[in-house]
Parts: sequence; C-alpha cells; structure tokens
Amino acid sequence: MFHPPRDGASQTNGGETILDKREANWFQPKQPQTDYGDMVLLAAPDQKRYLIKLTPRQTLHTHLGSFAHDELVGKTLGTLISSQMGNEALMLEPSLSDLIRHIRRGTQIIYPKDAAHLVQRLNLRAGNRVVEAGTGSGAL
Repeated sequence: MFHPPRDGASQTNGGETILDKREANWFQPKQPQTDYGDMVLLAAPDQKRYLIKLTPRQTLHTHLGSFAHDELVGKTLGTLISSQMGNEALMLEPSLSDLIRHIRRGTQIIYPKDAAHLVQRLNLRAGNRVVEAGTGSGAL
C-alpha cells in the first residue's frame, strides 16, 4: 500500500521518501534496563529457570555459581550474565506463564462465612453427603 509523504519527510536522490531521523526513532523499541524491585528470569543452558526479584545486597546461588543482584541491576534484558564461576545465564523478562508457575502459594482456609456461602449456593440440606477434596488445610 502506498502512502504519500508526510510533513517532515524528505526525498533521497532516487526519489524515495524517508522520514527524517526525529520521526524515524519513534518505532525503535527501547531496551529495558533492570532496576531494584524488578522481576527477572535467569535461563540456564540446561533449561533450568530462576525467577528472582532484584534486591540490594542479595545473591542467587545456583549450580552455575552465584549471581549478585547488584551486578544485574542496570543491565539490558536479553543479555548473557556471567556467574562468579564463569558460567552464563540469559537474563529475560518473565512471561505471565513464568510468574504463575513460580508464584508461592499458601494454603487457603475456608472461613465460616465462606463455608455458609458454599452451603447456600450448593443447596445443601441436613442428611446430604459432602465430599471434601483439595481444600488446602482441610479446615472446612
């Protein structure tokens, strides 16, 4: 599809239209750099993944060696990071799948007001049998 030149566009010797440099930079993605508090994913060559929150004066200890959080801050995502042993890992932005897979989950207790809501919604009556399975701590 042909688009006519916009204001600020210039012509080359061959007659092609190009944007001047100010307008051409808008579509170039900025390389995100890490900062304290960011979640980053370190991907090892053996397919192991480590999801960490960058914290001052903290170190991640792995089979590849140690990765100091302070050394990861300010680096561009997508770069290879070396441990103190010389092994490398790729520092990436975690996907939603990575965040869900690595999230810590505690047990969920069903409190009396929640249990009452369940009983009402299930239309339970005296004499009905209820099978409880997978309710965390089993406190129902």
